[in-house]
Order: sequence, then C-alpha cells, then structure tokens
Amino acid sequence: MVAYIARVAYTARAGYTLKRRLAAGAAALVLALVVAVAPGPGALAHAQAVPVEIQVTFPQIVPFDLWHDEFPDVEAVHHEALHLDGIYAVNRAIRERALRIVSELAEVGNVWGRHQVHVDLDHLISVTMDYSAYMAPMAHPVHVRASVTADPRTGEIYALPDLFVDERYIDVLSHFVREGIEAQDIPLLVEFTSIGPDQEFFLTRDALVLYYQVYELAPYAWGFPEFAIPLYELEAIAAPGGPILQLLYGE
Repeated sequence: MVAYIARVAYTARAGYTLKRRLAAGAAALVLALVVAVAPGPGALAHAQAVPVEIQVTFPQIVPFDLWHDEFPDVEAVHHEALHLDGIYAVNRAIRERALRIVSELAEVGNVWGRHQVHVDLDHLISVTMDYSAYMAPMAHPVHVRASVTADPRTGEIYALPDLFVDERYIDVLSHFVREGIEAQDIPLLVEFTSIGPDQEFFLTRDALVLYYQVYELAPYAWGFPEFAIPLYELEAIAAPGGPILQLLYGE
C-alpha cells in the first residue's frame, strides 16, 4: 500500500455547517457537507446569539493509488489490495475524535486548532490534535488534546494496554512519569500515584509519549504535561509484533 496523510481543514460559522478541504501537493478535493456536531438546544441558541467560528485541521489517510493516473476508474481499484477498509476505519476514528472535541469546545466559544503527525508509516500512524476555544470575557482559552495511534492496514486503533504484554506496563510507565515530574520540576495540582490504565499517549519514531490534559496534573501554564519514554526502555514488556517493536526493529 502506498499512501500519504493529507491535511483536512474544517471551517464553520454560527450554524455548524463545515467546509472540508482535502489537499495534498497539487491535488485537491473540496467537499461541502453538514457535520452532525449535535449541539444541544442551549448550545444552538448560544451559537445563534453569539456567532461561533471554527477553524481546525485533522489528518486523513489517502491511498496514493486512488489519485494516480494509473487508476482513472476508482471502481476498478481492489479494496483489499490497498487496505481501504482499514484506512477508512482509521480515518473515521480520527474524524469522530476531532469532531467530538469541536462539539464540546463550541459550547465555550470560537474554536481553532491544528494537528501533528508523529509517525506516518504504512503499518502505523500516530497523530495528535490540539484544539482551543475562547469567548470574551474568559481569562484565557480552553485547550484540549486528542490522539490516535492505529494500524491503517487493519483499522485497529491502539489503546495503551495494546502496546504491552501484561499489566506490568502500569508500574513501569508510572516510574518514568514520576522521574519526569521531578526532572521537569512540575508543580502538581494533585498527588501523582500512578498512570491510568488507559493513559492518553502518542508514539514518535523513538519514544512513547504520555500526556495529560490542561489542569489534569499541573497548572494552566504547563499546558499538556508530556513524558517521553525511549522505546528501548520498554522492549522487555512490549507486545510481540506490536507498535513498539515495529518501530524498534521494523517488524
């Protein structure tokens, strides 16, 4: 499978009608659609009284072959050969996660944000989406992060436990977070005892990065506290054939 990750920009105003632009290089596809953000009656009334502007991006995987001249007829492309079912499942998970945050933040005010692709491989992607919202006279914006780590070939969306062989990962990762808190001299709002079993994370080519939401662990000024753990430190407890060993050894 040959694929690339395209940038999708959503913009909207007042009615939650979003315009989607899918662009990569010189190729572009523009679609206009209404997205079911599903605001409650109160939110809709607020949006009508105070216009809400939404400007966010999130990534979507596009099989290169679908846009190549070699395949002028999309119907002739075999879904299995290009792993399209897996790609569509991952794209759907990313969209749903992004729009869920947009829906929540639109209750607050204007929404904006961008995504970042940390790993982009045929068999593994890991992305984050950092979105914010603000409406005067708030003291400062509200910030929320979401992440998706997945296998585009199968459509599997990885949770943290999926990366490891057993529950030892909780104690191991908690140790690294504890060290990170001390090394970064982070002033805690709550006592840190252990990570959650489903702690939020993303992967880079050489690290597992655990993160916390704003105010979840530290004051606002610390943003999203991050703790990067080198993958080689986790090899002994990594799931066979899982993302960690794939990144370490190309399995």
